[in-house]
Amino acid sequence: VRKNTNQTLSKILNGAKKTSEFVKPEDDIANFANLFCSGVLCPIFSISNVTEEGIPQLKLFLSLLKSRVYTNPLFKTVKDPVEYLIDDIFSVTGVGVVVSGTMLSGEVSLNQLSLEGVDNVREASLYQAYLTRQHNVKEAAINQ
Repeated sequence: VRKNTNQTLSKILNGAKKTSEFVKPEDDIANFANLFCSGVLCPIFSISNVTEEGIPQLKLFLSLLKSRVYTNPLFKTVKDPVEYLIDDIFSVTGVGVVVSGTMLSGEVSLNQLSLEGVDNVREASLYQAYLTRQHNVKEAAINQ
């Protein structure tokens, strides 16, 4: 099964005109991260959730990647108007409404009142006011 999976991955990446390479435990992970960010190489990590083989290398690789904020033209600056793509909205007892998503531009401060609603309809009655009480990144609270 593993051999077939590896062959299929290589075919898919070759079809997408990407060079693939299987990562070995002794490989230079920082070099893989640099080559991946430049679009030259797509590393393939062999991992095991049972033995945790390959997981430290994958974590290191992910931590070395450049933020897409600096590489993707969809992201703008903090000086631009706030644009926040909402992925999910849920309610937590004792906390209130929790919104998760991706900040594309702008800056929101703690205790700032924001109007949120549908962008293609500019009627004020369709917007709802929300107070920003906490910011979290990767489940860790930040004070900005």
